[in-house]
Amino acid sequence: MSFDNKELPYVSSRDSNVNNLWENFLLGASSGDGDYLGKRSLQQDSHYTWETYGQIKTRALALSNVMVSMGFEENENIGIFSINTPEWVVVDLALAASKLVSVPMYSTFGEEAMCHIISKTQMKVIFASGSKSRDIMQLPLDQIPTIEVIIVMDDDVPRGEEMETYRSAYDNKIPKFISISDFTANWNTFDDKFTGRTASPEDLATICYTSGTTGLPKGVMLTHGNILSELAALELSAKNGNLFTPSTEDIHISYLPLAHIFERVMIAFITRAGGKIGFFRGILGERASEKLMEDICELKPTIFISVPRVYNRLYEKVMLTVEEQGGLSRFLFEHATKKKLRMLKERSKTTDFIWDKLIFSKLRERLGGRVRVMVTGSAPLAPKVMDFLRIAFNAEVYEGYGQTETSAGLSATTKGDIESGHVGMPLLCCEIKLLDIPELKYTNNDKPYPRGEILVKGNQVFKGYYKDDEKTKEAFTEDGWYRTGDVGSIDEKGRIRIIDRQKCIFKLSQGEYVAPEKVETIISTYCDAVSQIFVTGDSEESYVVAIVVPSTEHFSIKMDWSGLNRNHNATMINMGNNTHDYILKEIKRVGKENGLNGYEIPQKIKLIDEPFSEDLMTPTFKLKRNVARDYFADSIKQLYGKY
Repeated sequence: MSFDNKELPYVSSRDSNVNNLWENFLLGASSGDGDYLGKRSLQQDSHYTWETYGQIKTRALALSNVMVSMGFEENENIGIFSINTPEWVVVDLALAASKLVSVPMYSTFGEEAMCHIISKTQMKVIFASGSKSRDIMQLPLDQIPTIEVIIVMDDDVPRGEEMETYRSAYDNKIPKFISISDFTANWNTFDDKFTGRTASPEDLATICYTSGTTGLPKGVMLTHGNILSELAALELSAKNGNLFTPSTEDIHISYLPLAHIFERVMIAFITRAGGKIGFFRGILGERASEKLMEDICELKPTIFISVPRVYNRLYEKVMLTVEEQGGLSRFLFEHATKKKLRMLKERSKTTDFIWDKLIFSKLRERLGGRVRVMVTGSAPLAPKVMDFLRIAFNAEVYEGYGQTETSAGLSATTKGDIESGHVGMPLLCCEIKLLDIPELKYTNNDKPYPRGEILVKGNQVFKGYYKDDEKTKEAFTEDGWYRTGDVGSIDEKGRIRIIDRQKCIFKLSQGEYVAPEKVETIISTYCDAVSQIFVTGDSEESYVVAIVVPSTEHFSIKMDWSGLNRNHNATMINMGNNTHDYILKEIKRVGKENGLNGYEIPQKIKLIDEPFSEDLMTPTFKLKRNVARDYFADSIKQLYGKY
């Protein structure tokens, strides 16, 4: 089955009215010299300080001028390795203005992946923060001999004894370090109107290495035209009343990794309208969530873009707080929630002056009090969480679906569509169809909706994997459709519903197939006792098992992981002393109540007392299933009695 709007051809980069991403920035700058990029110091009571569009233009042109004058070749691959900062955006804009190709790298990439990317792209220059420049020096430099220069974006350049240590360790064969201030010191000797070389829509803008749930990352080649087609489709959807319209008054907080195309496209969309971007300070460790909330409260964003894991945590904390308060507070909250949900379903209305003021105003203040648009992507968001966001924040809530290979989005929900559980219709720059999967018994003839692998063709679809013709060929059908690897269905309104990743689905001994991500989403969403879960199986066994991180917020105490709790409270009175049995019982109950088949519901679980580590997760919080299976291999064998 194919969904194709025959009245309207694919939206393309031509509809964006610009030729490249630098010109996209200039479009935003032309809306007035308002504030553009803001950051906050680590000081407790500091405020955001801002640079205007004009100031950022000057900085980006300075960098562009220097790079061109120093002989950076057209279409040369330039690395960016840093947390989200204004400097990250300045470098990216300068590369776009100079017809250079950005190669962003995640901080979570391991040594093997980093060496693979640098070697594959043959990059000579990396722009890095001070801390990340030091991470580069921990790599085996003999495996990345092309690196000649590391330009330190925050001027935190290694010096003195530290540099001597590097020289000694590598026999003086180390890259040259230079601060970005020194690098651009002589920029004013150039004509400040010089814009470098002009990229066309066909020119490569970036090579985005996928964070990868399996194997080494692949370099997704995206052109200026790919990304501009996506932006043009979003803008046209907004003009048609199907999507939010950013403005010069909007503020977005950037904390999802800029190395991921989702965040970059959203920033480009807001930039195009002349909006403001404030950055999270990027503090790591146990207090990261707390510090992020502090930054949000200080910035007071109007557009909040996140992933389901963050929204789920917000929802869980609210529900826990209500449970703990009990009494009249709980009664009023539940009454207000039921009333507003009824209003949402019956009249598509979410505002109620009394209940908003009395119940939900404090919650809205946790996100600064001004959020009008919420966007989610990267994984399915549970319908109950989606509905709660709508009524609690009186915000437009959108869910998108896509991949790095599709310049982020290939579909999005539309304004006014309050039905949850789908990811909307294809954007106007592409079309989709479903490919039968006989081994899973998914076909275009399935009822009530056709099912199959989601295929997409459009102007935002990537050009291939960098220097990897074999994987590029595997990614496309013979007639040019990109194979997403995702299994989905299309309803009567042309909306896409995601079932699972095809490569994640496995078969049990009785011949039944299990879609583990679907199972995990249901359990983690509806089972309050579970914080995280990894569901897996064995083709020689008839049931699935799971590794479970219990929700400490749900139990409100530190647990004894032998199965005995140290003390009792109201939450635990009904579960008895055996934590393991209680959680397994809850998982089975939730699975059954939400329509899972018996063979899909974990029959054995193992509890672990720490959240899944960064090594097991992609930067957008998806589980690396092959890595997780290897990591928990002994536990899985024990669950199946194979020891």
